[in-house]
Formats: sequence, C-alpha cells, structure tokens
Amino acid sequence: MCSMKSKTTLLIDDELLNKAQAFTGLTTKAAVVQAALEMLLVRESTRRLLGGIGLMKAVRHRRPRVPG
Repeated sequence: MCSMKSKTTLLIDDELLNKAQAFTGLTTKAAVVQAALEMLLVRESTRRLLGGIGLMKAVRHRRPRVPG
C-alpha cells in the first residue's frame, strides 16, 4: 500500500487489542492497527460498490464481533 508512515498516539481498548492480537496471530500493536485499517477500507469500498448497484440494503452497518 503506502510507504509513508507516521508516528501516532492512540487510545485503544487494551482488551480489544489483546483479543485481536490473539485471534490474528499478529505480534505487534502496529500490525493489528494496520490490518484493521486495511479491512475497514475493504469493507467500506465494498459497501460503496454494493450501494452503487442497488444492493446496499443487503449489507448492514454493524460493529464487527470480536471472538472470545
């Protein structure tokens, strides 16, 4: 994707982050955040595509479930 990187301070729920790391096997917080941002872009791109062809009602906006 993009090769530019920036240092950012984030307040993230520790339990949610730990569950995401355990579930995905990603070893760093940065990797989890990167993967989450990439998945968000995929999801929203899909929603826009489906909305553009009249299928938006098939995709409901909801908070993703975290296993555990």
